[in-house]
Parts: sequence; structure tokens; C-alpha cells
Amino acid sequence: MQKNWNKRAGHTQTIPVKHQFERRLIVSVLLFLYIIVQIYAITKLSITYDEESFLQYGITILKGKADKDIDRFESKLPITAINALPRAVQQLIQPSLKKSNPKEDITAGRFLSLAVTVILGLLIYSWSRKWYGDSAGLISLIFYLLCPNFLAHGILLSSDIYACLFLAFTFFFLSKFLETGRTEQFLAFSVCFALGQISKFSLLHMLPLVLIIGFISKLYGYHQKFKINRHTLLLGFIFIFINWLFISGSHLFYDNFFRLDKYAYRSDGFQNLIGRLGRLAHYVYIPLPSSYIRSIDSVLYFDQLGGGVPGALNGKPYILGRFSTHGFWYYYLVSFLYKVPLPFILVTIGSIYVYFRNFKTGSFLKKEIFLVLPFCYYFIYMSLFYSTQVGIRHILIIFPLLFVFTGFFIQKIKDAPYIRILVMLIIWQSISVGSYFPHFLPYTNELIPDKKNAYKKIADTNLCYREGQLYLNKYLAAHKDAVFGPASPVLGTVIIEVNDYLGIQDDSKPDTYKWLQGIEPSGHIHSQYLIFVVTKK
Repeated sequence: MQKNWNKRAGHTQTIPVKHQFERRLIVSVLLFLYIIVQIYAITKLSITYDEESFLQYGITILKGKADKDIDRFESKLPITAINALPRAVQQLIQPSLKKSNPKEDITAGRFLSLAVTVILGLLIYSWSRKWYGDSAGLISLIFYLLCPNFLAHGILLSSDIYACLFLAFTFFFLSKFLETGRTEQFLAFSVCFALGQISKFSLLHMLPLVLIIGFISKLYGYHQKFKINRHTLLLGFIFIFINWLFISGSHLFYDNFFRLDKYAYRSDGFQNLIGRLGRLAHYVYIPLPSSYIRSIDSVLYFDQLGGGVPGALNGKPYILGRFSTHGFWYYYLVSFLYKVPLPFILVTIGSIYVYFRNFKTGSFLKKEIFLVLPFCYYFIYMSLFYSTQVGIRHILIIFPLLFVFTGFFIQKIKDAPYIRILVMLIIWQSISVGSYFPHFLPYTNELIPDKKNAYKKIADTNLCYREGQLYLNKYLAAHKDAVFGPASPVLGTVIIEVNDYLGIQDDSKPDTYKWLQGIEPSGHIHSQYLIFVVTKK
């Protein structure tokens, strides 16, 4: 027998060892099946638009090349060196090894991304179970494992999955520290926060969120063990040092403590700062690597530039058949509506409804503030103030918090009819998502019944990241008369990639396929490639 503390009841609760074993067995089986599915999917996906770039930057870090090529690697951060480790090990074994094709190294790196998705799944399960009970933890885990967006992006070589993991861990350990006041929890929180800073620049926004949560916790006194004193100030210095160490160390301490006016900046934010400081900028030294600060400048510049203009990194944001240089306030709302399985959307709506029906200020300040505040902040910020809208993957960082939050709903379900409905929803989602196996990225739910028309609602990396090229090649091999991406009008069967057809990826040629206007696609290849039958008429 094992004793667990039941806070709601205020006493220890004995859990039979048999039940513990059954619970762990179920979790192990679910994760094992997930790993098998993902390993198979890894072998069936071609290289995406920027996986090679992530790999190459990771290799430069492992080689000790500290002077970052900002133009080439712009927003890439050192966490991707983890995905380059298989190549590094291979190079150590065979020093003379040279490769011209990065596919093997990218495939090997994807397995490390898969390991991160499994760790994230365990965190979601543990967090939801700790707050809302065993059943909630299990259901939260199931919905995470059945999320097509994590099935798709969780195995790619990029920084997205790391950002998801470290944002979730940051707020998990912050909640534990404010609850217990223990130093080891604070150190875990600080390390996860620091790892987030070398994963994705959007995680810089965690700092104001942490400060707001800490202030509210102190103001309302719901975390009695959190007190502001000399020890707290010491912890603040430790937090700053850990973040400095991780950021500087991961950039190999290159050009640390550089003079602020040493470089010419492109973003309005940095230019305005230099302008206001005037001559003082010559005497201001930044205690961080110049490559880190210049990358922030690059991210700010390209975001203010927008998409689809000369010099932009991305095409114009596209949603519901419309284009906009600086995006749409409803972009992620629409992406969520079509890219998230309907069963989970219903569970999310149910969770919000039940939560407001049972809302208690004390519970919110002790628990849900760590989930709700970051989720709402990032969703609003990305929708209203972020122009680089290229797919739902940019808000995946807050999805783990949503999976945990649904645990509250599961906790409140007691009646058999509701449990049967929940089981039916899980079966529905399993069938809906499973129908895309093993190629989950172009997933759209049942609100788009005819998948060849998915491009009329969403596009870019919401539908195509160029990871499905193997399926295109298979189709072309079976249809010798089909022509892929012709440079000029032709008769017969024509295959066009969705993003090329819309002119999203190549804005220099927006009218390349204007001759196809008025012709509806007759079919599609995984929603990513449109099939047209062109006649003389």
C-alpha cells in the first residue's frame, strides 16, 4: 500500500498497489503505442522547409563556431544542437565522414524530438493527475497522444517541441515552488525557464507572466510559504545567473559584454533605443552574447516587416481565402477550429463551462492561474501583435496547458451518461486522427468534409510543410501522364502544391498559376497537392 496526500479531503489516502500497477501499465502501453506510431511516421516523411537549417545550426554549435550567421540562421537557437548529437557521435566514430545528403542526419535527429514528446506527455499526465486525480491524468494524456498537431510537429527537427516542453515545465515548477517554498523547486523552475530562452524567442514573454503570477500570489496570500525577504532576493540573483549562464554558455560565450552600439540594428525597437540613448549607447554594455541579441533584433525586424513583401522571410499570412501582410486577429482562432479534433474542442468547451460553474477564487489562484493566464496571454499576443502567422505550430506552446486544464472537467464528471459520452468522444477522435496515419500534418477535422477544399480555409504549414513529398512521388510514379508544377499552361493532369498554387511561398511569382483560375481541383494528395484536369475548353 502507498499513502498519497489528498488535499481536498485533508487526510492521507491509501491507494492499493494493484491500482498503481494497473495505472502505470496503462500509461506505459499508451506511450509504447505512441512511440511505435511515431517511429513509423518518421520513416514516411520527407524533409520539411527548414529542418536542414535547424540541423546545420545545431552542427555549428557542436563544432564550436560561435559567430552566428544571422542572415542564414536568424531565429534559430542552440537547443537544436541536441538534434545534431547523432551526427556528432557518428563523426567522432568516423572523423573522415562526409555527407552531401542531410536526410539520414535529420531522421536520426527526429528520434530525439520524439523522446521530448514522450517526456512532455508524462508531464501532462503527472500534472493533471496531481491536481485533478488519476482519471483526469489519464484522459489528459490520451487527448495529448491523440492530438494530430503534436503527432505531426512533435517528431520534426525544430525548436517547437522543446518550447512546448520548457514552457510547461516552467509553470509546473513555478506552481510547486509557490506552494512549497522549497529551494530545489525554484532551481528546477529557473533551469526550465533558462532552457526555454534557448529554445524559442517567444518564451521571453514568460518573464512578465512569472512576475504577474508571483505578484498576485503575494498580494492575495494564497501561497503562504512564498515570502519576500533576503532569501527571496538571493533566489532572484540565482535566477538571473542561471539564465545568463545558459544563454551565454549555449552561445559559447561569444562576444559577451559587447557595446550596445557595436552593431547596426534593423528593427524599430532597437533603432529607437539607440536613438534615445544617443551618445550613452557607446557606454552601455550588454552582458549577453551579441548573436543572441542580434537574433532578437532579426526576429523583431521580420515581424514588423510582415509577410509577402520584398525581403520578408515568409509569404503573406493566409486564412479563409484572404491574404494580409500583417496577419489576422482571428488567424489562430480559425486554425484552432479546423486543425483541432472536434471531440477535444467539445471537451474544451465543456471544461470552460464547468469551470465557470464551479469557479472558486482560491482554487484559481492556487492552480488554474498557472494554466489560464499563460494560455490567454499567448493566444491574444500571437493573434493581435504577431505578424508571422504561418501555422498553428506557433501556438502549440500553450496546448499542454490546455490538456492539463481539461483535467478539471474530467474530475467533475461522475455520472455514467457523461462518462459514456466521454468514451465516445475519445473513440471519435481516435478514428478521426487515425484516418490520417502516418501523415498527420495536413489533418483537418470534420468541419471540412471535402479535404481537397481544405486550402480554401487554411494553408502554409497548417497544410503543407513539404514533409509529404514522398506521397507526391508515389502518385507521380503511378500516374506517368501527370505533370507536377508546370512553368506554363499544359493540358492533362496537373499537380500543384497548395502553397505554390496560392502563391504563399513564392511571392515573386504570384500569378504563376493564374491560368488555372476557374478550374476546380478534381482531387488531392493528402490535402497538400491539388490535382487539376486541364482541357482545351
